[in-house]
Amino acid sequence: MADAQDSGGTNLTLSVSQTLRYSDNTELEVDANSAFSAQTNLGLSYSSQTRSEAFSFSANTGLVFSPDDGVDTGIIDPSLRFSYGRTSRTAEFSITGFYRSVELNTFIDDEDPETDLTVLDAGTRTDISGSILMAFGKDQPFGGSFTLSGSTRDYTDTTDPDLLDTTTLSANSVINLRFDDRITGRLTAGWSEVDEDGGTDQTTLRFGTGVSLLVNPTLTVGLDLNYFDIESREGGVSDREDGFGVTATASQTLPNGSLSGRVSSSIEQNGRRNSFSLSRNWELQNGQLGLTIGGSDSSDTDFSPLYGLNYNTEVVRGGNLRASLNQAYNIGADGDEAINTNLTVGYSQALSRVSDVSTSLAYRDTNALSGDIEDATRWDFNVRYRHSISRDWGLVSGYTYSFATSDGADDRDSNTIFFGVDRAFEWRP
Repeated sequence: MADAQDSGGTNLTLSVSQTLRYSDNTELEVDANSAFSAQTNLGLSYSSQTRSEAFSFSANTGLVFSPDDGVDTGIIDPSLRFSYGRTSRTAEFSITGFYRSVELNTFIDDEDPETDLTVLDAGTRTDISGSILMAFGKDQPFGGSFTLSGSTRDYTDTTDPDLLDTTTLSANSVINLRFDDRITGRLTAGWSEVDEDGGTDQTTLRFGTGVSLLVNPTLTVGLDLNYFDIESREGGVSDREDGFGVTATASQTLPNGSLSGRVSSSIEQNGRRNSFSLSRNWELQNGQLGLTIGGSDSSDTDFSPLYGLNYNTEVVRGGNLRASLNQAYNIGADGDEAINTNLTVGYSQALSRVSDVSTSLAYRDTNALSGDIEDATRWDFNVRYRHSISRDWGLVSGYTYSFATSDGADDRDSNTIFFGVDRAFEWRP
């Protein structure tokens, strides 16, 4: 048991909160509907870690009751997540699983701009995913890894006909050949299958080879050559794109951070895509700063610049400022293309030993480049205050403002206020 304690040990946390809420547009719809509600949030997390093994599990859900029309009484936003990993000096094994059902009219804080469009619709989205990783020969002359993953995304009670249920399976493998301390070669292969219910199905095959070179203790460069074969099928019609792609990378460690660059040309279902990025990271006295600039174009779209920002710093004692900007190119199985932008800015400040305030602003935007994707934008601003009344209990209150707009629909917004109590129980043997 001492080893477990030294390397992380065991931790169990149970959290609960009860809030009373009022919103003047509960579903963030054009035809606003106001309502009072009571919401209970429950959370459970467990983690256990030793030097060679780690396990974590978390479960969260909400319970809502309202006497007014427009708010469905019952369970909201349930989620489950687990991971297990075991490592040795030369091998590794890990397995992960995830489940979540979320209302589309709420703010989803972990959307991926490379895969998730800004969706403004009623209804529910349910995501289930899992993955298995096996690796051998770490830091050995001969080694490799194999990853198998799968996911499903289902929509319920939505109005947008383009929101299709999707199942994705993929497998990827890498064989590493370490010739010496400076040069490592690799052979790669990948397969993926995307099945859209009533949409476009897609099968992708990828085979490649590459090499990484440690030029000096601070500079690493890499070059990869891949062959792609992509088959898209819809309504009995099949289309194929194939060809070679190349990716060149470089990474330089600097006294106060790092500098990296990437240039690639690859094959997608619409043809060839070219992209580049240049990133610089700084280690600051009280935080970190990262900047990225790049761009992308394809056979069907013009060049579009892409930017990135990550900033986290302690502004004053007890105050933390964080900002993140992430732009990414998105292409669906049907070939529709878009640029997604995610921007978040947050600030938290301890007011005293027993109280604190936090505020955040989030911006999501989808800019359609081709196909049937609609431009959509969403803003969410919230402020929250907490005052501890004992070691575990706290009084909470806050305000949230949301605004959304999209092509072909009127703007809509909502104001929500809440107050209540929360508590967290932690057990660490």
